[in-house]
Amino acid sequence: MQDTLDLRIHHQLSSGINFLTDAVSGDTLQRVWVTRHQGLYYFTCPISDTCYWVHAARIKRNQVQGLADAYRQLHLMEQAARAGQFPDLVQYHDSTTGILRLRFDPKRLRKFYTAMLDSLPIYRMVPRTPYQYASLLTDSVATTAQNSEPFIHSMYPNPASDVLNVGVASNELCEATIFDMEGKLIQTAPVSAGATTAQVQYLPAGRYMVRVRETATSQVPPNNCKLNVKH
Repeated sequence: MQDTLDLRIHHQLSSGINFLTDAVSGDTLQRVWVTRHQGLYYFTCPISDTCYWVHAARIKRNQVQGLADAYRQLHLMEQAARAGQFPDLVQYHDSTTGILRLRFDPKRLRKFYTAMLDSLPIYRMVPRTPYQYASLLTDSVATTAQNSEPFIHSMYPNPASDVLNVGVASNELCEATIFDMEGKLIQTAPVSAGATTAQVQYLPAGRYMVRVRETATSQVPPNNCKLNVKH
């Protein structure tokens, strides 16, 4: 079990989006807006123009809960909603496909998130130096370079067992490629309108690398993210 998260946080002033990246691998872990309501922080990840993932974190006394548990929180929220806990928040439900969308209401959901955070592991925040205090919200580094933001802004679920969803910060035609850890090409999928899906149910369980690049000549370097496949 991983017990250390070595993170780098970058706040983009132009959009208000916070980028959380793995300081060792450079992988983009989260691309989110962050808000605070009654002592909890809510991380909103854009999936499309009208759809968002939201998970919560508790940050106090140099300790944090929930930061690295987004997929687990969403899974528990889905289970609760399908069990009928939040009928007033259901905005869309397709019984054929199983798609369920909720309206986010921090006041209505605070009790649920609080109970869920109580069950999650606690991490202690340790700054690298006295000048790099571990604030998750206000990294002072800002940039105006067009291509400086992480290219892959979402990749879920991870670990994956069936279908992998990849979103990129580009309107250009892109290509997503999956390699094994020895560099062997496994699968390639085109990326259009900033998103694609890859079928991973046939891949052996293990670790892989997902690389996304623009297919046309571009100054944007390829972006890599690690993928775990579990069955």
